[in-house]
Amino acid sequence: MKLSSSALDLVASRFKVLGDPLRLQILQVLDERECTVGELARLLETSQPTVSKHVRILDEAGLLARRHVGTAVYCSIADATVHELCEVVCGSLRKRLALQVDSLGVARRRAVRSPGAAGRGERRPATRT
Repeated sequence: MKLSSSALDLVASRFKVLGDPLRLQILQVLDERECTVGELARLLETSQPTVSKHVRILDEAGLLARRHVGTAVYCSIADATVHELCEVVCGSLRKRLALQVDSLGVARRRAVRSPGAAGRGERRPATRT
């Protein structure tokens, strides 16, 4: 599927909004339950103005819904595709990290097979049998 330049700009904007770790933390908390801005600030151990700024950005991007009850502002996830996107990205990262862990295990086993080399900061090339 080929997208127009304007469509790609929209996609890039969405990824930019999701590219901030605090915003991802906010979404992660809201994935479990609706929260006020104050609750988010307390749970994320940051200031209320900081959370408010990020909530506003997520709201403007259409990812969050806000509802006012008196002076409290309750936030929830408005766009369910956030869940799907996070699952895709997290699944991809899990696979990538598993491959890295596997390759580290192979490299470690090779280093262990070469006694003496590790103590001198050298590595012997792996031999094939």
